[in-house]
Amino acid sequence: MNPDELLADLLGSLAQAGKVEEGPRLEETFRFAQQAHEGQQRNDGSPYVNHPARVARILLEEWREAELPLLQAALLHDAVEDTPVTLEQVRERFGAEVSELVDRLTKPEPAAEDAEAKAARDVAYFARLQQGPEEAILVKLADRIDNLRDVLRATWSEDKKRGYAREALDKIVPLGEEGWPRQAAQLKEEAEALLEALDRGEGDVPDVGPHQHEVVTGAGGTDPQLQICPRLSFFARNDEHYLYHDVIGDIIQMHPKVLEFLDYFAKPHLVSEAREHFKSEFLPADLDAFFDTLTQHLVLLQHGDEDLVTTRDWYPLRGPWIVSHHPPGGLVTLAYKDRRAGEVVLERLTPLLGRLFSLCDGSLNQGELVRRLQKQFPQEPEVERQVRDAIRTWTHSERQLLKLIPRPASAYDMPGVALPPYAVSTMPYPRVREGEQPPMSPDLRDYHKLEITSADEQFELKETTLSHALRVPHPALEERPYGVALAHALLERDILPSKDEERIGKRFQAVEVGGGTGYVAAALLDGLALRAPRLFNRLRYAIVDLSPALSAAQREALQRHGEKLRQLTGDAEQLPLADESVDFLLSNEVIADLRVGAARRIDVEGTSGEDGGEAAAALRDYEVPVDDAPGLFMVNVGAIRFLEQIARVLRPGGTAVLTEYGEQDRYPEESTHLDHPEFSIHFGHLQAVATRLGLEASLEAVPTLIGLQDGVEVLHTTQSFFETLRAFLRERGVSLQKLGYPPAMFDELLGDKAQRAHLKGLDFGPISKRVLGLKPYA
Repeated sequence: MNPDELLADLLGSLAQAGKVEEGPRLEETFRFAQQAHEGQQRNDGSPYVNHPARVARILLEEWREAELPLLQAALLHDAVEDTPVTLEQVRERFGAEVSELVDRLTKPEPAAEDAEAKAARDVAYFARLQQGPEEAILVKLADRIDNLRDVLRATWSEDKKRGYAREALDKIVPLGEEGWPRQAAQLKEEAEALLEALDRGEGDVPDVGPHQHEVVTGAGGTDPQLQICPRLSFFARNDEHYLYHDVIGDIIQMHPKVLEFLDYFAKPHLVSEAREHFKSEFLPADLDAFFDTLTQHLVLLQHGDEDLVTTRDWYPLRGPWIVSHHPPGGLVTLAYKDRRAGEVVLERLTPLLGRLFSLCDGSLNQGELVRRLQKQFPQEPEVERQVRDAIRTWTHSERQLLKLIPRPASAYDMPGVALPPYAVSTMPYPRVREGEQPPMSPDLRDYHKLEITSADEQFELKETTLSHALRVPHPALEERPYGVALAHALLERDILPSKDEERIGKRFQAVEVGGGTGYVAAALLDGLALRAPRLFNRLRYAIVDLSPALSAAQREALQRHGEKLRQLTGDAEQLPLADESVDFLLSNEVIADLRVGAARRIDVEGTSGEDGGEAAAALRDYEVPVDDAPGLFMVNVGAIRFLEQIARVLRPGGTAVLTEYGEQDRYPEESTHLDHPEFSIHFGHLQAVATRLGLEASLEAVPTLIGLQDGVEVLHTTQSFFETLRAFLRERGVSLQKLGYPPAMFDELLGDKAQRAHLKGLDFGPISKRVLGLKPYA
């Protein structure tokens, strides 16, 4: 959960405890802690403030302790120890009771940096904690429980994990046994469970990123000399910056300031020198986090270490986005995207390298691969050099064919354990370095008006829609295309009248907003011509679109219905239509392209004293409930303005159908795989707005509406896989279109040009799960 979601949960639980009036004070404390810990991260990369928020949740939700000073102390328990915040500031802002608890929970600085001084500091700390208010011990119990829940998957050594659990049992549990026996027993149970899990070897599996032995970073007696790994690449999208480890394939999101920190280590430096150099720019806790994360991920290396040596026995795992062709007795061909040139490359491998790629399934480490291939190719010279050079080339950010993982893939195949995220991720964004500005996302209106130059390129290469994937007669739609299935559904539900003379009238005006390629409109009209000829004969069809290129494609697709077609240049937020002039309005897979805006919950609820901008005002104006909202969230502002236009242009008795990716209660999320921003739809919000506008609103899943047959199997792909598969097949004279291919249709497409059995990476599964890269029910 992100910090705002945690805050929302806290405030909700506080209200359930009958203390809703204390919510603003608790949120103020949370925001203070959030600002104090800004830029700090937990070991798993999440914002540090998540930890004190979870400690407060344990107190409030698990133990039913709802006293405000206790919860405030939980939120602030690390603020004085790990940030520039002082006890005086806590006392002035939150009172003596809270500051006393925070004081007892704050470890003092040791007299020296050696182990003996730290041990003496810890003895004094626990003694002082025991002598203080009992509530401080309660917070400490919750603090250690939350930390223990993260330890198993932390990138610590096993000895450190065991020591942390033993400290809980030996020092913290005894503190609470008298005053808080139930909570102390829970801590004991969780610490013992951690030790048992470590005994079973479960703590030996990472689930975030690669790690090595701990590097001591200037504390406790050693002061290593570090230098940056020479094989790193940097990428960015808008304000988001990423590091790509070219040896491993690891991907780390980072703040731009970390680039300056890394540049310092272009030449070897002692950790103590770095701490001195950056002491005015970063807090000690931030530097600790930098050193921990960057050494664990092999971004910073001890001087003299070599990343290629450190990872020489890691396990190569090929990416699921690579197309490879394995003809019997022939050479393996790879199809992949060259990330620097942006073009798909077809590469025919030597027999040795073809066999190597086939074996890179995460079950063999590099040494084992070398030994196996030396036996299989006894006459091949320098097998080890060829294998290691190929793996190094294939993991590089320019290729991204393989990832290296520190354990065999089978080690991650157990409940609660997953492959590191980088193992199944690519880096598609532009390469960048400090001082360079990453390309910004285009203005949406300008994008659709100016940057879409070809309908075919837009929907075949750049984005995928369900209607485009099902634009031909399809077995999942009883051999109907999407538009015909939609027409039948609208007639069956009486959304469109088939025989009602009064509703049809002398002329029935239909409008589609955002017509795409025109395939949906053409098929919809085909379906009406056969099922509802009376309606079809009196129907006039207008399409409103911003894009000249798409308008041209629509004219071509609708040639057979040209006498019915009228095209208008316009915007969904300002429809070029007269009031009460439309009988039926359709907008199919369009509204995710409309504007969004950020809103704060406190602005929508009117408790901040600020307007909050257009997004917050829109929700306030229509009295949209935000009880389940996080502190900061996105709002489908453009879709709301579109609804206002719909209410204006519909005739009495008229209907509108809007389809798009989204859910009833989920807040908008950005799709990051496109060349322009799109956000999912919060349909619950739109339903509330529509009701306030005097419209009757209902929701139905599109697959249910069009009668999608869930069991039909179709091709499942990612965008990268589809692009490489298309390029590979093009070389063999096969034209792959963006369609939801069932196996039989795909085999017919291949003909005698290629055999499906020889193409590795193809995946067919139920259409309910995925169509190409789309999830119909998501």
